[in-house]
Amino acid sequence: MAEPERGRVQFVQYADVLGGIPGRKGGGEGEGEELFRKANEVIQKLSPAPDFLIFNGDHVAGYCSIAELKEQWSYFLQKEAIDPPFPVYHLPGNHDTVSFTENLPNPYGRAFPNSEAEDLFRAAFPDLPDNGPPGQRGLSWYAAGSDYVLIALHPIFSGRSSTGFDDLDWLREVLEQFSDKPVKLVASHFPLFPVNGYARHSPYPHASWIIDPQQTERILDLLVSCKVSAYLCAHVCAFDFQIHRNIPQICSAGGGHPVLYPPYAEYHHVARISIDGKHVTAEAIGLDGKVLEACEWPVGGLQVVPASLNDPGKAAEIGKLWQRAKALRFRFTGSISSASSESGNGDREFLCGWDNEIGPPLLWIGIPAGSARLILKAVLFPSPEQEAEGEQANQRVTNRSSGISQGSGISQGSGINQGSGINQGKRNAIAYPVTFTGPNLPPVFIIDIIIDKTMGPGGVLVSVRESEEAEQEWNSMASCSPFGFESWPWPPSWAAADEGA
Repeated sequence: MAEPERGRVQFVQYADVLGGIPGRKGGGEGEGEELFRKANEVIQKLSPAPDFLIFNGDHVAGYCSIAELKEQWSYFLQKEAIDPPFPVYHLPGNHDTVSFTENLPNPYGRAFPNSEAEDLFRAAFPDLPDNGPPGQRGLSWYAAGSDYVLIALHPIFSGRSSTGFDDLDWLREVLEQFSDKPVKLVASHFPLFPVNGYARHSPYPHASWIIDPQQTERILDLLVSCKVSAYLCAHVCAFDFQIHRNIPQICSAGGGHPVLYPPYAEYHHVARISIDGKHVTAEAIGLDGKVLEACEWPVGGLQVVPASLNDPGKAAEIGKLWQRAKALRFRFTGSISSASSESGNGDREFLCGWDNEIGPPLLWIGIPAGSARLILKAVLFPSPEQEAEGEQANQRVTNRSSGISQGSGISQGSGINQGSGINQGKRNAIAYPVTFTGPNLPPVFIIDIIIDKTMGPGGVLVSVRESEEAEQEWNSMASCSPFGFESWPWPPSWAAADEGA
């Protein structure tokens, strides 16, 4: 196999198939198998061919007895698994390594990570490396090419009591061993940061939507210090791209499970990821072979918004720019002690944009009263394609359990799971009020905010510094939204604080 050109790696990722059951149902008889077959066809037709494929967990449905799990693996390997002319790296997911334990009280509570289920995963992929922490052969491991190292983490190892990866010394040693590799990838079935708001933990460790939050910052510190190129994950059936301390977290989990999280915003896909030096691009390719989303980091096509939005004429010019620009950047400077920009209700307002025919502000950036935390509020609109897909998806899940109603992690009161009628008379679209949460501000601050239309909910990015000389670190602001600003209308009216540029 030809090695990738120096410093450049292109690969594909998919996950969350939940296979191994003949004719398994989704929206219809056999739909799950058909979706996975189409995903494999897309990968086989890619040109140029990828350097490798990452199958990031949940190959089989699992959550059953060991005998049933053996049958699932047998069917998956014989009837469903892909055998492409390039390497495939298999990572375990919760459905691969969780089985029932009969002496626990209820069907959901007795499904736990299980060493017998882990052995079945190892048997399915006997060529996986045996170079991970003690006892984790084939579960946590690393593999290296001429220009990359891929490190797989398995947070729900049966020898561990929580959904965290506490073998950080091993991870550090591997990253330091391959410090000369231009591309360093760390992958796990579980996200480090919530995707589409799926963050809440159930009472059972395996059912968490993310790695244990108590370990998130420790892991991220290590990824930053070792200059990791990207963190790859799955588990939430969605495509998602977000940034944390300048490192992309890329979630791709639309490989075949019929249920999407949520169905009105996501789609089945495979992700094609390219890393060239410090430049990362990720494309979500639909099962018809068409690119549905394309994200990049650092953000390209960036336009800077001047500090003259109070001028209606200038605001209209920026509105035209918004129509054709990929991303806009706003800057605000000031101090916590300053009161010059407080609004009537005590909130500290940096910027507000509205449309009198719609109602509430379409965009508000500021600090709530009594707080130092940066907040961005927006009214977001799904695209017509998302609305149409949502109607079809809702029809498909009628009268059956969708799997997202319990422990979904969608934050109560966020406004994202209930469409608002505030847009009546202006648009015939559902509107979603969303809050994006940023950091607490220092006493003196320089705030840069990027709104990237192509990056979905992860495309609301913030950098906060105390001086121009400080290093700039970008982070996606946290929200419970599955939408970004891709269909957001530019407000005709604006009010900007005196502070800012």
